[in-house]
Amino acid sequence: MRFGSRSNEFGTKNMKNMVKRWVARDRDGGLFSFNNMPWRNEVEHIWLDSCIYQDYKYDGNGCYEQLDVTLYPELTWESEPIEIEIEE
Repeated sequence: MRFGSRSNEFGTKNMKNMVKRWVARDRDGGLFSFNNMPWRNEVEHIWLDSCIYQDYKYDGNGCYEQLDVTLYPELTWESEPIEIEIEE
């Protein structure tokens, strides 16, 4: 997956299959993107969404993806998830 979109040599955006995702940071600092808006699990200190809650496993096209923790430094455990668009 690529975040955002890139310009071609003519300066116009090449919009390839853009999808909306939600990004949230777990209490331990792990950063994840989700297909659905996640909710905060105060017991385990992680974010969950309906796909994970139903016990589906990550398969490369699944419910969530772990992201580089240096992305979105303003996002903390206390923050609400943010919605982003990414290029598949």
